[in-house]
Amino acid sequence: MKLSYNWLKEFIRLYVPPNELASHLTEAGLEVDSIEPYGEDTILELSITANRGDCLSILGLAREVALITGQKLKIYPAPAKYNHNETADGVDVTIEDQKACPRYLARLIRGAAIGPSPDWLRDRLEAAGLRSLNNIVDATNYVLWELGQPLHAFDFDRISGGKIVVRRAKAGERLAVLDGGAKALEPQMLVIADAHKPVALAGVIGGEETGVNPATQNVLLECAYFEPAIIRRTARKLGITTESSFRFERGVDPDGLPKALDRVTQLILELAGGEVVCTREAYPNPIQKPTVKVRFSRVNKLLGTDLSSEEITGIIRRVGVEMLAQDAEGLLVRSPSFRSDLTREADFIEEVARIYGYQRIPVTVPAGYTAHRMEDGQVALERRARRILVGCGFGEAINFSFTNSKTYSKF
Repeated sequence: MKLSYNWLKEFIRLYVPPNELASHLTEAGLEVDSIEPYGEDTILELSITANRGDCLSILGLAREVALITGQKLKIYPAPAKYNHNETADGVDVTIEDQKACPRYLARLIRGAAIGPSPDWLRDRLEAAGLRSLNNIVDATNYVLWELGQPLHAFDFDRISGGKIVVRRAKAGERLAVLDGGAKALEPQMLVIADAHKPVALAGVIGGEETGVNPATQNVLLECAYFEPAIIRRTARKLGITTESSFRFERGVDPDGLPKALDRVTQLILELAGGEVVCTREAYPNPIQKPTVKVRFSRVNKLLGTDLSSEEITGIIRRVGVEMLAQDAEGLLVRSPSFRSDLTREADFIEEVARIYGYQRIPVTVPAGYTAHRMEDGQVALERRARRILVGCGFGEAINFSFTNSKTYSKF
């Protein structure tokens, strides 16, 4: 993950230089591999573990810096809310596999003008290691990097029947994808289809036929949550890894979809013009966030610390949890939607260790206990025989066995 120091400063007030920030991140488990100047900016290259999909964005890393340093995030101007007109002619959304795709939002923008992106947008994307394509695609990539939510833009006029159907692929179906290759699909793969055919591999890559091109005027935006395991299997099976699949495999924030869709809409209207016609959302079974009991005594027992209940509570509050209850024994909390890795008490105890500081946890020698073992008769006999033979002047040599046990048994 490439982190732009200047971009990060738009989300949180930084009072430390890049090298000191790198030390803080590394100590907290987000290892910084390199620090490189980039014009007037500085780029930090981070190694993000597979369970921390929330850190694959500028917002996610800003949250992490706030958690480590105790600072607060800046009040980032919220994008405008765009109409959710359920009666306007536009697009129809159906989810056939609600487990693989719990939530799907689609928004239609008519009259957009496709063209090159401004310098500031191209520079941001290039700093992140991405190639500029056009103002629409660049806007989706910008929000992916900024908020961690992958998005996709379709040429709506190429969506047959004005329908979006999220379903499993059918035997024999094929899809020409944006990288120029045709892929044979299998029934376990999740696809985005129109009224007749697949138009994208869900969460992995879009189809070439419905991709945004210089002649596109009407844009259909997709913003969805896909079950990580099915995206991982599809990407591995087809040998395709994209910025989108990389994030969906690690889990995105299901509650962050509306904000991401509004943000990319704001950018597109600024860069390409157009008018929002309608928004459709399918979210039949809202995803429930885990509820976890964290015991103060368990925290100190596992970490070997003597933290007070106030210290533990303060750290866990900073993670962004919803406090449901608190008593002398511990806390009952609801995990934030953007932290899919916090599902058990042990996960929160690890957060306490990480934020308190591994280097501050005292080093102790593990206690060990041995139990007296009753000696059986055979062992006692062997020991007595050794003592007698040694007393008679014999010596004992233990060699590698050159004979099998059946031969020994004859003696």
